[in-house]
Amino acid sequence: MSFQLKVVSKYEIISGEDKSLLFVKPKTKKEAENWVKNTVQWFGGGYHPDTNGKEYVDQNGGQRSFTAQEAKMFDAANAAAQELIDVYQIALPATKKLFTLKVLEIKLGAAKNPDFEDVRDPIIKPFKQKVSSLEEAQKVARKFIDDNLIGGGSWYAADAGWVFENGKKIARIAYNGTIIKD
Repeated sequence: MSFQLKVVSKYEIISGEDKSLLFVKPKTKKEAENWVKNTVQWFGGGYHPDTNGKEYVDQNGGQRSFTAQEAKMFDAANAAAQELIDVYQIALPATKKLFTLKVLEIKLGAAKNPDFEDVRDPIIKPFKQKVSSLEEAQKVARKFIDDNLIGGGSWYAADAGWVFENGKKIARIAYNGTIIKD
């Protein structure tokens, strides 16, 4: 498992099994905030400020997460962070962010082309389709356009191509497939 958490100072990234940054005592408020964010990221949301280092276990086999020496260093770093900041103010939002489900949807449809009197393009009532990324939204849009023989005017008249993340517009897929970030 690999984590990419970008923060300032020496607390930059904790990747996979690298837990060395969990043992570095923070000296400033900013370092303490970053230490808490990295700790939440490393534990996958299982960090609790009141839990001693020796009590953490791996969920896959019940093995201790830290050696006795590592647990002491973790406890010292945890105590140092708690002296500098209210760790709950940082840990709770960081944990919530880990578990917030990201839902992407693209709006598809076709309306009467305002440039023509007769209706040459099909009229398809707008609907949303779930996608996993902007790149998938781009592919879905182009396939929808090609499969339904939709022209550019009908695409824009239906206000189609908008990509939403948890209900908020984040981008639009242009008729030609270009991703335009909002």
